[in-house]
Amino acid sequence: MKSAWVLLVAVAGWGQVVAGFDVAATRRSLADEHARSHIVSDPADGRFQAVNVPLIVLLRFAFGVPETRILGAPDWVSAEKYDMEARSDAAVDERLKGMDSAAARGLKQTMLQALFAERFGLKWHEETRELPVYRLVVAKGGSKLAEAKGGQTIDEYRTKYVAQGIPVSVLAEELAKVTGRVVEDETALPGRYDVSLRWSADDAQDTTVPGIFGAVTEQLGLKLESGKGPVKVVVVDAVARPTVN
Repeated sequence: MKSAWVLLVAVAGWGQVVAGFDVAATRRSLADEHARSHIVSDPADGRFQAVNVPLIVLLRFAFGVPETRILGAPDWVSAEKYDMEARSDAAVDERLKGMDSAAARGLKQTMLQALFAERFGLKWHEETRELPVYRLVVAKGGSKLAEAKGGQTIDEYRTKYVAQGIPVSVLAEELAKVTGRVVEDETALPGRYDVSLRWSADDAQDTTVPGIFGAVTEQLGLKLESGKGPVKVVVVDAVARPTVN
């Protein structure tokens, strides 16, 4: 279905350009409750696909924050699942390919936010609230992080994280995804490190592998401590089930 909207965004080096999804389709998923859910999206191109995914997960993807920082959404946003396919025209694809990965990801997220505003009537605003956070500190006995031996690479899995050449701030961002809270780096470790971290999921049957908190201490020599601090959140002001397209 052709979409009649475009999104105006300012991109460094290009001035004011038009970027948006040229074609998009959204529908309620007909898959059973045990069917697999997945999202396919590469920052370097203008395609996006979601299969059997709750809107809350789509919002998490579009705003780049965990679900715990998306507030005010009705219950159906987490309960109902949707299929979505969208793609941009060739000109937008070329622009995305010419950007570094962080900038391309940010533009893609902005395109998704506009798409959700059109299809789900999404309205939102951002606030800073005092919320629970974790502070990442060096554990008793000292850090076990290995100094980096090469360039930066990152591989993420559901219960495994392997990275090379990263600062602790990047590790903190990954731990925020896993724990659902902002993780503040208070280790004062200045270097770049190679990290290999494996933990058990909350629903895992294998008790020989520690949960994320134990794994961080045992494998990395670091510790996650509870605290409170200012956290940026996305507040949903309005959202509606999409019309059939």
